[in-house]
Order: sequence, then C-alpha cells, then structure tokens
Amino acid sequence: MGFIPHLLIFALFALLIIPQPDFGTIVVLGMICWGMMFVAGVRIWHLLTPLPVIIPVVYFWFQGGIPAHPDSDLSGSLGRPL
Repeated sequence: MGFIPHLLIFALFALLIIPQPDFGTIVVLGMICWGMMFVAGVRIWHLLTPLPVIIPVVYFWFQGGIPAHPDSDLSGSLGRPL
C-alpha cells in the first residue's frame, strides 16, 4: 500500500493529540507507528527521511518557541510533590 497513507493516518491522530497537555502520548504513538512500519518491512530510508524536520521542531518546542497547552509545562511530574 505504501508509506505515505500510513504516515497520513498517523498525522491525523497526531494533530488530534498535540493540543493535549501530555506530550508523551504523541511520542509513544510515533514510536509504535515507526516500529510497526519497521517490522512490516518499510525501507529505512523512508523511516529516516522525516528526521531532519522532526528534530528541529522538537528542539524548538522544548526551547519554548511553540506554546503548549496552558496547563502544561512539558516537564511531566519532575520536581512536583506527589
């Protein structure tokens, strides 16, 4: 079927999840999607092609350039009392 249709389905779910305060959900979903495509035999070149775009976006996000959900600080539970 190809790589692009699967990537578009992942992007649809990612766009629905990104506004949520938990950034880890999209990371886990991305890793699961990547792993399933790797096991299914997708060429490594296709799996590594999005990295030059993903790495700067994630870096910019964590530097504070992309506003997160107002209730989220993207640090999870680190430093918070239980």
